Amino acid sequence: LEDTKRPNKMDPTEYVERVFTINERLTYFERGASPLSAKQINRKIITKNIGGTFKSKYILQGGDDLDDEDDILKMINKISKCVAAQNEDDESERKQTKRESKFAEESTKKINPNIQQPCRKHDGKHD
Repeated sequence: LEDTKRPNKMDPTEYVERVFTINERLTYFERGASPLSAKQINRKIITKNIGGTFKSKYILQGGDDLDDEDDILKMINKISKCVAAQNEDDESERKQTKRESKFAEESTKKINPNIQQPCRKHDGKHD
């Protein structure tokens, strides 16, 4: 169970729910197996495998010290929404910058149409 890696495209909330479900069913897979506590799962599996920016936000907000399944899920869900919103903002900002850059380029062409543009076919190189 400790080697349960989160697939890159899997939502962190879904991953944590899956880990808890596997842990609950562990006794059915192996005779004498005992499930891990929520605190053990949190420290040994979740904190280790959520990765990147998400992991640092989780630790900074005290997620690595949680010992209740519901609290862990709430924290993961909260951070997941925060990261998703940040990603949307970043994407929107990239699109805006791209539009502004394109507009500036077109404006430059309109202001001074006599400027010869480099040849795209020959990478701007001519004899």
